[in-house]
Amino acid sequence: MDVTDTGSIDAVVRDVVSRHGRIDVLVNNRVRPRAPRYPSMPTPSARLAG
Repeated sequence: MDVTDTGSIDAVVRDVVSRHGRIDVLVNNRVRPRAPRYPSMPTPSARLAG
């Protein structure tokens, strides 16, 4: 399923409802991106740090 495509989401919901009759619980399992390991720094400073 493409979560950025509303048509794809609608198709999945229709499929689930047709198979199971209803949706009792919907869990949003969005993953938050992790913070970068190193803070951003200008390129010359990054070269010195490496």
